[in-house]
Amino acid sequence: MIFLLLAVIGVIGLALASYFDIKTKEIPNIISFTMIALGLGLRLIYSIVTKEIMFFVYGLIAFGIFFSIGGILYYTKQWGGGDTKILMALGALYGAWSTKYFLISLILILVAVASIYGLIWAVYLSIKHRKDFKAKFLEIYKKNKVQILFVFIVSIGLIISSFFLESFMAVVLWIVAALILVYYHLLMYMHAVEKSCMEKTIPVSKLTEGDWILGTIKKGNKIIYSKHNPSVTKKQIELLKKHKISKVRTKDGFPFIPAFLIALILTFIFSSVVINFLINLI
Repeated sequence: MIFLLLAVIGVIGLALASYFDIKTKEIPNIISFTMIALGLGLRLIYSIVTKEIMFFVYGLIAFGIFFSIGGILYYTKQWGGGDTKILMALGALYGAWSTKYFLISLILILVAVASIYGLIWAVYLSIKHRKDFKAKFLEIYKKNKVQILFVFIVSIGLIISSFFLESFMAVVLWIVAALILVYYHLLMYMHAVEKSCMEKTIPVSKLTEGDWILGTIKKGNKIIYSKHNPSVTKKQIELLKKHKISKVRTKDGFPFIPAFLIALILTFIFSSVVINFLINLI
């Protein structure tokens, strides 16, 4: 019963968070904090009733690990504070589960889903802003002609080398060569999407807490906002207004929470399959 309850809380919480993430790009704290409180609270109650204290401890440990991972991603500006809190909530809810290694499966599936999801959003944005994207991509491509040539030569070198090796190693080199070419061009593609579709200049009056401001903002010699801040706070917005900063350069992020929801549902379905695959692989 406890597992079903935690599963329902997670799905409902992520569904609500996904709605707000897509609609407003902000996730109300009440959603993530409620998920964390219910996850740890129900675990504690269950542990006391059944005298299985480790059921609560595992949830606490997973919460702490996800707090650390989320914090690193937040302070390196890989995602927002809302995403970090949701990740912490998943740790609290699924630190120990009826299926062994469930949390490991969730992490692996989340990484896979997030990669595909991010690419889909990038393609969508590049099509939506195709004129700006095309100009920026061509600009980046021209600036990196030397690097592109180097990557191409390395790939050709690997392919030529494959003709002197046995079939298995030859196939491996072909795959590596293809991956190098695809990965490098994908990096340029994502960089062009970021510069042309996600960065914009907006009035300070439209700033909201959690927005990412690009660069350091100064008034004379005084630093009003440092580029090292993970995101802007209400106090900093008021400070910008006080110093009559009219516009700032910001960067939007993807509405990322739907990827969490998709990954969680897939983990419920395929967790045992993923773990069995990894065990057999090892």
